[in-house]
Amino acid sequence: MDLTGRPPAIVHWFQRWSPDGEFEAAPAMVAQATGALPMLSWEPWQGLGPIVSGELDDYIRRFASDVAAHAEPVLLRFAHEMNLRGIHWHDQPGIYRAAWERVRAAFGEAGAGNARFVWSPYVADSNAVAFEPYYPGDAQVDWLALDGYNWGRRRRWSRWPSFETIFAGSLASLTRLAPDKPIMLAEIGCTERGGDKARWMRDALLEAIPGRYPAIRAVVWFNKDRPDHADWRIDSSPATLAAWRQTAADPRYSLTGSELLDL
Repeated sequence: MDLTGRPPAIVHWFQRWSPDGEFEAAPAMVAQATGALPMLSWEPWQGLGPIVSGELDDYIRRFASDVAAHAEPVLLRFAHEMNLRGIHWHDQPGIYRAAWERVRAAFGEAGAGNARFVWSPYVADSNAVAFEPYYPGDAQVDWLALDGYNWGRRRRWSRWPSFETIFAGSLASLTRLAPDKPIMLAEIGCTERGGDKARWMRDALLEAIPGRYPAIRAVVWFNKDRPDHADWRIDSSPATLAAWRQTAADPRYSLTGSELLDL
């Protein structure tokens, strides 16, 4: 909060599937102490086959029971970016939907109604297949989401795309797919290499999203320096931090975690 000027509405972390693991409640408690909604990206690195076959049922049930015992709301982003080639849980759409339904059913049986399921594909991209066939259905999903990045010149194949270039087509497809669901950008970021990151941030967060994409109810910036990817942080430069602090002070981004939950 000292860095950004206001507390976050969503705090996001990642957790790999592990048959002997358990729900990490500590990050959720830290998030809730700030008034934020916790969002967990739950990554099945074993792939989807063991889920569909029932091999991991005990783990899923135990994890769901842990979430239920936590009692407070948790945004659960299961197997995100499923349409991205090369990700461990990229598979045929039917297998993905079957895995999602099995996981969601286990949470229902465990009484984990505090888990809100976030379906989060990657935007249309040369390395991504169409995401529509992976949609598990309105009854299975609470939030829609998209992941997308401006890689700038960080990759030899990339340029400096605008927010619209990255997101517009996929947002239109997402809205057609499930027009009554709230939408978030669950991962968004911009590199410093190849253009003006601060200007890109202002154009995206202060102009495009609130002005032309009112269906977007939440934005989660990927605030991490990844040497193998890029420096996505909001303070990767003084100019970038100033742009972020301007965004954080804008009343259009004033919803709290509990207010987002009401959506």
